[in-house]
Amino acid sequence: MKELIRAAMIIGLLHGASGLMGCSGGDASEGASESRSARAHRMVEDGATLLDVRTPAEFEGGHVEGAMNVPLQSLTSRMNEVPDDQPVVVYCLSGGRSASAARALESRGYEVLDLGAMSNW
Repeated sequence: MKELIRAAMIIGLLHGASGLMGCSGGDASEGASESRSARAHRMVEDGATLLDVRTPAEFEGGHVEGAMNVPLQSLTSRMNEVPDDQPVVVYCLSGGRSASAARALESRGYEVLDLGAMSNW
């Protein structure tokens, strides 16, 4: 049992953590991804901004309906385009860029949920 817990902790550390509403870009269990997905859907239904931080080419190749695209490399200079009067749900391809974006948004006072990978939607 200790080995299983240790493995889960290592997996969580390898995926990184955003410190965001208790969620990170990569959880060790399938159930955690499902609850994060359900929370993201609920937040967007309630008016949260859905933010895709992948490149414009990735976004053009397919994205979650209703998402706005502000690539991570442009986020700091385009932060004013992201509404700050409602929560933000952020995603990318695998979770790394969304975790960075979530930290940047949180440092500016945004309420953020890091969905992680777009496949978590």
